[in-house]
Amino acid sequence: MDKADDDLLENCLERLCEAGAWIDDRGPKLAYAMDEDGPSGGHARSLGPKSTVADVVRASLKDGLDRILDHEYLLRLHEQDPPPEAIHQARVAARRLRSDLQTLKVVLDPVWVRHTRDDLKWLGGELGLVRDVDVLGVHLELNGSPKGGSQGMDGLRAQLEAQRETAAERVTDALQSERYLLLLDKLHAAVERPPILDSSGAGRGVRPDQKASKALPRW
Repeated sequence: MDKADDDLLENCLERLCEAGAWIDDRGPKLAYAMDEDGPSGGHARSLGPKSTVADVVRASLKDGLDRILDHEYLLRLHEQDPPPEAIHQARVAARRLRSDLQTLKVVLDPVWVRHTRDDLKWLGGELGLVRDVDVLGVHLELNGSPKGGSQGMDGLRAQLEAQRETAAERVTDALQSERYLLLLDKLHAAVERPPILDSSGAGRGVRPDQKASKALPRW
């Protein structure tokens, strides 16, 4: 590429970032969708019987961030009509990471955990507004009876479509918000340098270098 092409590419990237796009350094999403290793060696580091608490923290944070990003791009691509499965999986990712942080909080900075879990709860709530409408729509199609009630059914469908459109707008606003972008920054930084307490500050006698199978029964 010549200088003009480089300038054009730089301007495009700048515009995308201003709109809320995230530059993902994990490699092509297609490689992850096909379970191929990217430049960083794939998804979260494999855990085994000898994995430490610190290993589990890093793997959980990376896996949680990866899962959110894996579905976020579909929500941005289809802002007006986000795919139900992408909504569902992004919400599951946020809730799962929030649950993991609750389990791992014994070795993590409590302030960081509290703020991050609050942000994940907020994100899950925004996604849940669309998810709830999708679930109601499925129940309506499965249990609705057209006998003598087609006009009423059409009215309910129209109401749900309007509610979903409003909820989808809220998801778009959330993904473009400073709060969400700061959450991604916070998680990305934590993957690189997990906010693990030192041995003297860890709760319930749990140390980062302990085997996770003994210190964290869930693992």
